[in-house]
Amino acid sequence: RRIEFRGNTKTQDEVLRREMRQMEGSSANNSLIDLSKVRLERLGFFKGVEVETIPVPDVNDQIDVVYTVEEQPSGSVGASIGYAQGYGTVLGANLSENNFLGTGKKVTVAVNRSTYQDSLNLSFTEPYFTVDGVSVGYSIFSRETDYDQINVSSYSTNSQGANVNWGYPISETSRIGFGLGFEGLDIQSGNYASRVIRNFITENGNEFDVFNLNLNWSKSTLNRGMFATRGQSQRLAINFAMPGSDMEYYKATYR
Repeated sequence: RRIEFRGNTKTQDEVLRREMRQMEGSSANNSLIDLSKVRLERLGFFKGVEVETIPVPDVNDQIDVVYTVEEQPSGSVGASIGYAQGYGTVLGANLSENNFLGTGKKVTVAVNRSTYQDSLNLSFTEPYFTVDGVSVGYSIFSRETDYDQINVSSYSTNSQGANVNWGYPISETSRIGFGLGFEGLDIQSGNYASRVIRNFITENGNEFDVFNLNLNWSKSTLNRGMFATRGQSQRLAINFAMPGSDMEYYKATYR
């Protein structure tokens, strides 16, 4: 008859309800009730999830399903300061929230600064861009690196870019996705740059506009979003520079 949620003082009711595979007003199915519980656990927002079926008073063929959740911190904030010989002072700060304002959206901000590198990364992910579970994510970044400062090699790079990614569910545990990105890269050689670097800049120039295409597949049967005790997770991704970019390459990763 009805699905009810208890204990979600922060997380919005909609975030839990969209994970349900047992629908209200339909025939009760124990496997769908249990699958809905597992999907709530996989979110990583809750320390525990319990489910209870309660017969409707004075009705012999209806039940209510009650999910009781215990919320846990779903984000982190951190700061770091250090000193390393050759690197100098290293400063960092990051903020990551997987359940932003209880909406189930993910926001990440990271800033790092050291003698040889400054970087800024911002990202935002909407896991339910559509009601069918299509996700979309956006990110922008900026990074300046001077390898001469740490005696690696006499050159520096300056890059800025942005990416957008989409994900499509193909089963309860698997997703496919693709993304588009752009990176503007500038390379500057120092007075003591190696012959390899000087030859590369002579042959290819020092400014590059690269358009990236990313294809990926992932599968997760983990029983929880955090501190899983059973199941497995795997992901395959292929990233390559599209034809027409100033540099062309490809990279495959598997985790």
